Amino acid sequence: MKKFFTLIMSILWTSYISYGQIVITEISYNPPETNTDSLEYLELYNAGLSAVNLKDYKITKGVEFTFPDVTINSKAYLLLSVKASAFQNVYGKPSLQWTAGALNNGGEVIAIADASGTEIISVDLKDVPPWPGLIDGTDGDGKSIELCDPAADPNNGANWKVSKNDLGIQINGKQVFGTPGEANSVTECGEAPPNLYPLRTIFSMSSVNADGVVDSLGKNCTLRGIVYGVNQRPEGLQFTIIDAQNNGIGAFSNSLNYGYTVKEGDDIEIKGSIAQFNGFTQMNLAEVKLLSQSNTLIIPKQITDFQEVDESSLVTLANVSFLDPSQWTGTGSGFNMTMVNGIGTQFTIRIDNDVDAYSAAIPSSSSFFVTGLLGQFDSTSPYNEGYQLLPRYLIDFAPAGSTDNVLDRAMKVQPNPSNDILTIITESQPDRLILYNVKGQLLNQYTNTLNIDMSGYDQGVYLLKAIKGERSSTVRIIKM
Repeated sequence: MKKFFTLIMSILWTSYISYGQIVITEISYNPPETNTDSLEYLELYNAGLSAVNLKDYKITKGVEFTFPDVTINSKAYLLLSVKASAFQNVYGKPSLQWTAGALNNGGEVIAIADASGTEIISVDLKDVPPWPGLIDGTDGDGKSIELCDPAADPNNGANWKVSKNDLGIQINGKQVFGTPGEANSVTECGEAPPNLYPLRTIFSMSSVNADGVVDSLGKNCTLRGIVYGVNQRPEGLQFTIIDAQNNGIGAFSNSLNYGYTVKEGDDIEIKGSIAQFNGFTQMNLAEVKLLSQSNTLIIPKQITDFQEVDESSLVTLANVSFLDPSQWTGTGSGFNMTMVNGIGTQFTIRIDNDVDAYSAAIPSSSSFFVTGLLGQFDSTSPYNEGYQLLPRYLIDFAPAGSTDNVLDRAMKVQPNPSNDILTIITESQPDRLILYNVKGQLLNQYTNTLNIDMSGYDQGVYLLKAIKGERSSTVRIIKM
């Protein structure tokens, strides 16, 4: 009998310990008000068998609040609101008013930590499927969202449904639904919806047919890669992700940034639909998730012509020079330069107005190694022309010099981007290392070492030159 009782209690405990005894069971993040929201609220539920005192618990993400000496009894509710007086006036119920902040209409993580600082609740709220949205009647249309079961995974959007309980209240002509402080009107989770954005590889989603049309046009998927370059659309998002094999794809959002700030070296996961703009393959974004930062960048592929297979890859043109320096205008949304190699092959170099090279003087050298991301702008099918190399930074124009004077063309640094100590990876032991800023100003010199401490430098781009006798090599460093 004792073993049987222990088993029953274990099952009951396991059913709630997975997602916590205290559960967020209802959220109203965008009530149908005009201007500043005053009716946002969160509902907490004690799914356990004993009362819980919340003294010194804190909301650590989403909004700011430290709980007073308040207890939630077993199977009881506690309401939190952005403005307790407004909540009382409309819903007729008391609530604890959080200290600062507001719930984000575009989604965010809401987290609560106990008095020891241990996170006990974390809900990654979103407003994209499978989470309920405006089309379902929430997000400004009057309905709160309710967790279908206190034991359900609160981070699975399919487990949240719009409330079915009409409160008999109208705000701005919108009927208000919800069950604040009471049992939810939604009690059935139902079958999990199919995965709308299955995980795929960049390579599998970026192949094209004989006319240059992407094979996966219109398909939804999830892709993962490292961010390269800068955001070329400040009012939204436009950047590139590349995998470990140098397969890349563009990422685009016209006006939303999904809470993400573009930073080269970030490992991210993106969800959306595969599209094409003037021959250029990209994902129209529905979600961006940051996984890690300061990841090592790949060595660019050296190429001698522009090909579809290298679109959105990091590549380098060797020994090319400017055909007409007067093309470097620094005007418009960007400008094109023509560069030519030693056998007369011409290449279009696109300087976007969001990179530092746009406002800089034309680089000075007779020839360059030019590194960048291969793009395309071809307005007519077949999409097999219009390729452009887009340097990410001014220092992507590296003076070529003589091959005999190159110390180690494969030299690199790790980690890059870096926060503190970085290590130079080279087969040649340099006599000295010189650190420059992007303006070419000497910052420091080092001898008898392959390790550089970057912790004392500001965030930005730097150049590190390794010298041995008459030979040298230079690499670009990003300080995070």
